[in-house]
Amino acid sequence: MPPDAKSPLTFAVGDIHGCLDKLNRLMAACEAHAGARPARYVFLGDYIDRGPQSRSVIEFLIGRQAAQPGTIVFDWLGALPLCHDDGLRFFVHAGVDLDVPLAEQAPEVMLWMREPFLTYCDEVDCGRFIVHGHTPLPTGVPDLRQRRLNLDTAAVMGGPLSAAVFDDTQAQPLGFLSDRGTKAMSMTQTIGRGGVP
Repeated sequence: MPPDAKSPLTFAVGDIHGCLDKLNRLMAACEAHAGARPARYVFLGDYIDRGPQSRSVIEFLIGRQAAQPGTIVFDWLGALPLCHDDGLRFFVHAGVDLDVPLAEQAPEVMLWMREPFLTYCDEVDCGRFIVHGHTPLPTGVPDLRQRRLNLDTAAVMGGPLSAAVFDDTQAQPLGFLSDRGTKAMSMTQTIGRGGVP
């Protein structure tokens, strides 16, 4: 059954690292892709550091949130959640401890985890599809696995800034967009690619 043209899309955006120009282009691509459909955005972290426009990235993100009806922004950075669970997917910056329930993950794990999460995630059913960044992919291509997706396509190192497109009909992404104005890769081209086996 085709998705409802009015059902919302969720765009998960990889590590920005102060690359405001890339973020602006990616957001334009996401908005064009969504068309009239409502759109939600999940930014996976690393908004600043290394890139040339860190302050402007923060101002952009605060401005987007403040524009939502009923939103008051006081302590934006302090109030940021470390994860987001939408019932199908668990969005987190770095990864999870595969031996701990998702609702009980430690902050340092969600911010810094790489191994053994990257190697063994496909062997453990966490109850959600895990969407993360944090580990740069030198190929510039999202790394889609059976139970996880890495969206850090190394934007600050010259790669694209990427977003995965989701709807509420399936846990895995429908496809990908990049700041370069094209679909980053089709689903079949992306499976098992990237910097982490």
